[in-house]
Amino acid sequence: MKKYTLWIIIAVLVVSAAVTAYAMRDEPASEHDDANVPRTVEVKDKQGEETTNRLLSDIGTWSVKNCLVLDGEEYDLYATFDDPEKAIGNVKEKCLDALTKLRRGSLTLGELSDENWQRYRDALAATSDGDNEQSDTLAAFFDIYENEDKNAQIIKLADALSGSAADKAGEQYDRLMMALPYTSIEK
Repeated sequence: MKKYTLWIIIAVLVVSAAVTAYAMRDEPASEHDDANVPRTVEVKDKQGEETTNRLLSDIGTWSVKNCLVLDGEEYDLYATFDDPEKAIGNVKEKCLDALTKLRRGSLTLGELSDENWQRYRDALAATSDGDNEQSDTLAAFFDIYENEDKNAQIIKLADALSGSAADKAGEQYDRLMMALPYTSIEK
């Protein structure tokens, strides 16, 4: 009986090592289509049309300020507030009750600022106060405000694509295209 147990243990170890090796393998280069990788990558300033909606009409306007140009084809980046500092000030004023309620539920939330807005967004997402207009306004505000970070990530990916080695270009291009707003790809 001990002999069979030993063989079972050895078989389990061999199978688990094979599964681990398979899971840890490098991605084969053939999974990325290098033929679609653009030869030119550029970030360009753009004067987008100002937009707002019912929830954010007292907070601020936003627009698309940059686009990514890949082999001459433009892809809009995310819309951002035209005056982010003013938007934060306005949302603190308009959503005072909701912000106060979020601060009461957390010891780490100071006054809403550019440094801690993510913690407020996460705290809001964790609450079940979704039918409150101030909470809806905060959620809409965070949806636009976070786009500065998303655009910075896209620009970083574009820079990486420009400087990437040929064997990594397909992977970089795929990551970049996945980060773009779906609305810019649907054009």
